Amino acid sequence: SIIGDAATIDIPGGGGSSFTIIKNEVPGGAIDGSNTVFTLAHTPLYGIELILNGATLKPGEDYTITGLTITFVIPPAAGSLIICHYEY
Repeated sequence: SIIGDAATIDIPGGGGSSFTIIKNEVPGGAIDGSNTVFTLAHTPLYGIELILNGATLKPGEDYTITGLTITFVIPPAAGSLIICHYEY
């Protein structure tokens, strides 16, 4: 099913397993030029695709993620657009 930018996928033969795809989530946190820590709404299953002002960032090089928490190596500039895609 699709609701907004999320879709729940039922896995055939998966014993009732399913996951939800999140597209275009804006992580929580102040985008003020000094904050490096942002929070997701859900814990990703397999990592994330993180996009800053249209550029896809590299995990380990540009940011780290632990659970719900994304930590940028360099704080995003004030007014930047951060979006994230992932499955949970």
